[in-house]
Parts: sequence; C-alpha cells; structure tokens
Amino acid sequence: MSDFDFDTEELEADLKRIPKLRGSENYLLWRHSMISLFEYYQIDACIQPDEFFDHEEVKDEDLSYMSTLIQSTFSRKLDFWVWYELDNDSRKLWQELDDRFQPKGKWACIMCSIQLNRMRPEHFADDNLYCSKERLVALQRNETGVKMTWEIENMVGIVESLPDYLNYLKLQWCVAEEDELTAAKMQEKVLRADAFYNSPEEKELRAKSCILPRENGILE
Repeated sequence: MSDFDFDTEELEADLKRIPKLRGSENYLLWRHSMISLFEYYQIDACIQPDEFFDHEEVKDEDLSYMSTLIQSTFSRKLDFWVWYELDNDSRKLWQELDDRFQPKGKWACIMCSIQLNRMRPEHFADDNLYCSKERLVALQRNETGVKMTWEIENMVGIVESLPDYLNYLKLQWCVAEEDELTAAKMQEKVLRADAFYNSPEEKELRAKSCILPRENGILE
C-alpha cells in the first residue's frame, strides 16, 4: 500500500489470528479486535475516517486492498452479494457491516438489558463462557447509542413483567419510532391491551371459539 508505511505481510498474518466474523453473534468482539489492529498499524482512517485525517487522499487501490483484507476475516456463511459491490471501498464496507449487524436505538438497549438481567452463571458450562457472553451483551448495549437512565430501566421493567398473552406488543415496540418508546406510552398501551383482553366480550369470544387473543386495532 503506497500511502501506508507498514509490513503488509505482518498485517495479513495478524488478521488471520482474529476469530472469523460469523454475524451479529460475535460482531462486536470482532469489530473491537479489528479496530485495535487497525489503530496499531495507524490505518484506522480506512474504516473510520475522522476530522484529523483527510480520507479523500487515500488512493482507490488502497481502499480496495483494505476491503479485501476485511473480507478475508469473514466466515463462509457471510456470503452476501452486497460484499462484492463494496470491494473497492473499505469505508463503505465497514459502514455496511455496522448497519447490518449492530442494533441501534431504545428497543435494542432494552432487549440487551433484559438479556443481562436474566443471565446466570449456572446456565453456562463454565465461568469463562459466562463472562465472555456477559461482556459481549454489555458491549452490544453500549453500542446501541442509548444511555441507561431511569426511563430506560422503567421500560425494561414493563417488558419483563409483560404477561404471555400480551407478548404481541413486543412486535409492535420493536418496529416503533423512537419517540413512541417511552415508559408512559408503553405502560398506557399495556393497560389498554390488558383491559381489552379481559373485557367480558373478549372472554366470551375466547370461551366459545378457543382462539388466541386478538390484537385490538386501537393499539396500532
């Protein structure tokens, strides 16, 4: 690479030591390892350009080379056609990976928090596996871009205490706009859905037909 002063063979050897990217399950650990390595070689501007580096000066051949190196760390199951479209630009490839494998927003933060709350050492074969999983989920929560506040903790509590017959609300919340995800609005939706489920008309209908609870249109 003409714009960088380092041993390419050494870099390629170091990349082979990084565990293969399998997808969202290990994306953050892979991402942190890659960033650390790129920072060590002082080439992180090829994946995360900032105001201190004029990334427009990076040659196309260098970006293409970096894209190829990044893809060499993918497992075989990550065979998406879009990778081939991004062969020539490591920055765009890096952004595509982040968009594809890193959940963002309040709902992602809530689900990570619930997962952390429910994790127990006895659910894992050994303490190392437990600590590794806990670290991964904590990293995922940090990368959602949402800070833990009393509001978020209240929302986590609402979701955790949701009865099974109202689980369909999770499907609505996971696609809701960020401004719709507040503790007050979520609690209001739960109360309305519960009242509908336990209304005499709905109980009678379920008793006659033995069907699952219907979603009330007013909850949309």
